[in-house]
Amino acid sequence: MDRGTISSRIAALRTECARLGRELVESGQGLSSEDAFELAGEAQGLANSADALVAVSAAWGARFETRLSGDGPAERVHPVGFVDGMSGVMFCLEAGLTEGVAGRKVTLGAVLGQRFPPYA
Repeated sequence: MDRGTISSRIAALRTECARLGRELVESGQGLSSEDAFELAGEAQGLANSADALVAVSAAWGARFETRLSGDGPAERVHPVGFVDGMSGVMFCLEAGLTEGVAGRKVTLGAVLGQRFPPYA
């Protein structure tokens, strides 16, 4: 799977979530309290899945280490699970998160990547 395909699928999911949110705003008044909270729980499950997607994606980026040498920058690619010290900063700038939150997400993704290796 390439970056463009993943990016397109993420965009489609965002569009669908926005559509569902608008529909709920327009017609949610007919829901019972129990139904509304059950839907909120289901939506939280969706948000949890999205958080895992974010963490694992950030972990793939965190395995790249760039060091400066006399010959210029040198990039080294480590296995999933390695977290470059600057990856939290790089991710926070891209995602608009605080450095602490970004760093925790990167670290969580790296741990998940180590714990659940890719399918053979």
